[in-house]
Amino acid sequence: MGIRRLHFYKQRTIFLSKRWKNIWASVRSLDFCDTGNPDTISFSRFIDNVLFFRDSTDIHKFRLHSISVEDFDRVCGWIGAAVRRNVAELNLSVNYYGGDEDHPQIFELPQSVFTCKTLRVLQLWSNFIINAPASGCFPNLKSLYVHFDRPVNNSMEKLFSCCPVLEDLSIHGTHGRYGDEAVLNFTVSAPELKTLKVRWTTQNDYEKCNFLVVTPKLETFHLWQYPSTDCYLENVKSLVRVTIALQDHVADEDRLFSIRGTALLAVISSVRHLSLSAHCLKGCCLPVFDKLRRLELALYNCYYWELLKVLLRRSPRLEYLVLELKDFMCPGASSDHQWSPPDSVPICLLTHLKTVSIWGFKGKPDEMDAAKYLLMKGLMAELEPKRVKDRISALPDAVLCHIPSFLSTDEAVATYILSKRWKKVWASVPNLDFDDSNISESVPFLRFVDNVLFYRDSTDIQTFRLQSSCIEDFARIRGWIETAVRRNVVELDISVEDYAGDEDHPRVLELPERVFRFKTLVNLVLRSNFIINPPASGCFPSVKSLIVYIGHPVDKSIEKLFSCCPIVFLENSETLVKVTITLHDPLHDNSADADHHFAIRGTALLAGISSARSLYLSAHRLKECCLPTFDKLSRLELILYNCYYWELLIQMLKRSPNLENLVLELNECKCGESSDHQWSPPQFVPRCLLSQLKTISIRGFKSKVDEMKYLLENGEVLKKMTIYYNDQLCIQEELHKQLSIFQWGSETCQVEFLSDIREINSASLGMF
Repeated sequence: MGIRRLHFYKQRTIFLSKRWKNIWASVRSLDFCDTGNPDTISFSRFIDNVLFFRDSTDIHKFRLHSISVEDFDRVCGWIGAAVRRNVAELNLSVNYYGGDEDHPQIFELPQSVFTCKTLRVLQLWSNFIINAPASGCFPNLKSLYVHFDRPVNNSMEKLFSCCPVLEDLSIHGTHGRYGDEAVLNFTVSAPELKTLKVRWTTQNDYEKCNFLVVTPKLETFHLWQYPSTDCYLENVKSLVRVTIALQDHVADEDRLFSIRGTALLAVISSVRHLSLSAHCLKGCCLPVFDKLRRLELALYNCYYWELLKVLLRRSPRLEYLVLELKDFMCPGASSDHQWSPPDSVPICLLTHLKTVSIWGFKGKPDEMDAAKYLLMKGLMAELEPKRVKDRISALPDAVLCHIPSFLSTDEAVATYILSKRWKKVWASVPNLDFDDSNISESVPFLRFVDNVLFYRDSTDIQTFRLQSSCIEDFARIRGWIETAVRRNVVELDISVEDYAGDEDHPRVLELPERVFRFKTLVNLVLRSNFIINPPASGCFPSVKSLIVYIGHPVDKSIEKLFSCCPIVFLENSETLVKVTITLHDPLHDNSADADHHFAIRGTALLAGISSARSLYLSAHRLKECCLPTFDKLSRLELILYNCYYWELLIQMLKRSPNLENLVLELNECKCGESSDHQWSPPQFVPRCLLSQLKTISIRGFKSKVDEMKYLLENGEVLKKMTIYYNDQLCIQEELHKQLSIFQWGSETCQVEFLSDIREINSASLGMF
């Protein structure tokens, strides 16, 4: 059946044709929401008529979100009608404020809901009065999602102990609004529960909320907890994956928190996968995590490297480590951290740890020291003679040479002290990396490079990287580059500058002619100005990748560089697959002449790449450009600036009929124009939204939902929308509500909220 949902006013499909006249009466999913509909009487009559004139078909999904219906008996009748029609999924939010927004009337959940045998999924998005029967409650309920908003009675506490077959439970809520010192006690007792998510926030530190969890088959547990929330776990031996995010930092709570934290961590010490984000764990006596294989750890500046060292010592079998270095400034904490290595190397580093990922790395001294420690101790463990002598002896020379290729050349040379077999390994390392930026004297650096190249064996050089800013002897530098070329170098990365006391007029190196002619060179990176004198023919015969950084060139010879690469330019570009265009305008010149000239060039450029399948586009001024049609484009990454904001998105959607994946980044860069942007939907829905677009990611989100609403309402084949943002949890919960009160174009779409960093699921804030 073509129509699966019936939303308010969608009964009008009867006008499409005679065949549609009665189809609405068989729709399996009913969706009623009075948000934005001030006429309560017509809304109530509409639901009455839909349910009264409905045929005998079962109702699969029934969704009711109401804030204006005062007649709770009528609401109870609607829900009862859905239960009698064997409803499988029930989604309810019932509030009536009656002029007092602080004290809404609370709806009592009908008894028929508790005893419904067909109900599999229940979502409660508002407070309810719960009077569950003594037995026979929720006989087949598998999934329960509950969202409390400062509950005003204790009946909700009974809800989680009357679900005998429940497998998936999510509890979201806030507590503390009216100033009373109530304590809420929730007992989660579900013998079949496998996944539990608890996210509870408090408005006041003196209002408490306690969770007692008794779930013998629990496998996955996610807890977002504030200091005034306690969670006690009993009989959870089957736990495999745990996420704990202890959200707040209150100095006065440190002592009490350390006691509760110790108890909580002791209970989950047998897990295999742990994601931990916590501010104050200094006083906790951390247990030994004997079975832990994967650790995802967020480090805050109130308790930084110490927590990492303690967890490494207490996780002897750890194999995978993911670190996230947080910028959050905790009250009274210093941002100046020093890495001090532990007294003894943790066992996991010596025997088990295989991969380390670090997010938020900024290259600070303490971060560099910690990374070097993990790298070198992990490497030393593989080379420990007493532990793996036979294994290392059996490795071929090619493998031994590959290991130090990940280090800088001075560090690679230092590996000769590890063992006798490593004494000459450095002379065969395929990658050479020389950098004098941290060297005060040039003479030792010159001798070091000379010796490395002189004592090197006959092995080819794969990558040669030279970064120099203090060497005056350019003839010597040309000799080094030519040596790399003679050794069949494949990748050449060069930056050479000599200011010789005049920072405004640096000397410029002439690129050796041998570089232009060599047949093995594939990748060339020039990170400073060079004098370019290429030969008349046979230039760069094999170069496929050329990256050039030009900073205030002192002569015009650099112009010759791009005309002697037989593989570069945008004529006959039908084979283009992936294109990245960043039209950077630091001055944001908004004059009419600038716009006109840019429009001409921009139109020509975009027309030349219109056959691309993947496009990354970042530009300030495209207003006057005649955008082409991107018939083959399936992925678009678009940076939106306030000088040309939603208009560019609308134009690109119109001109990309086969677009499947959309990534948006809302940039705060000020272009000299108004930053107050209003979303105005296009007159016609773009074809890609109706038939092709499957995923949308949005970064830099600032809690405005009009654009999201349009995309969700019209994305008929949309599978997932991911929203990245930096705001607080309460904003995320408000978005959660706003996006759930209107009908989506796709029944299978999921919306996920993530913190706005390039990270793995450890920073996830929720999905619905």
